[in-house]
Amino acid sequence: MCLLITVRPVAVHMSDSYPDPPVEPETLAPETLARRLAAGEPVRLLDVRDRDEFERWHVAGPSVTATQLPFAKALQAQVTDSVAAFAEGVDGEGPITVVCARGEASAYVAGLLADAGIEARNLASGMDGWARVYERREITAGDATVLQYHRPASGCLGYLVVADDRAAVIDPLGAFTDRYGEDATARDATIECVIDTHVHADHVSGLRSGAA
Repeated sequence: MCLLITVRPVAVHMSDSYPDPPVEPETLAPETLARRLAAGEPVRLLDVRDRDEFERWHVAGPSVTATQLPFAKALQAQVTDSVAAFAEGVDGEGPITVVCARGEASAYVAGLLADAGIEARNLASGMDGWARVYERREITAGDATVLQYHRPASGCLGYLVVADDRAAVIDPLGAFTDRYGEDATARDATIECVIDTHVHADHVSGLRSGAA
């Protein structure tokens, strides 16, 4: 007698939430990471996103050593009690800063590493937080004040030039248009013109919204 068994496929959905890590890892603020990179301090990164996400965009710089190992490999290492061997696959030396999209999967992996006695920390808010870092530096040039804005995530630069009660914005980023108005107001100036000097792929211009 032949028995026919029908197997129905089961859809598996990844949850947006992650279990609590075995120990609470140290966290690193994106702004602190930006300062360390600007100072040329060596940074050892473990990116636990999928490879395609990593290849599209990741934290980079002359002092960065970045390794991509997916979150699933960290879970496998936990199950097989091989977290130390997993950590050996991370290039570079020193503390490991773990990165993911929003700082959730990376918090879990950083906790796994810390629980195994490996110095590790989690990049708070992940790449979302890294994308929001926008540094400002003030330069005095004669009678004018120039504010330079730098976005480490893309290397883009923007400027606010203030002279007396008038201001101009140069190469504004669309995600940060409110910053230019706030900084101009703080210096009792009104923005009278917004200028784009060039167009490139990783710069979403804020010219239209800044001029509104």
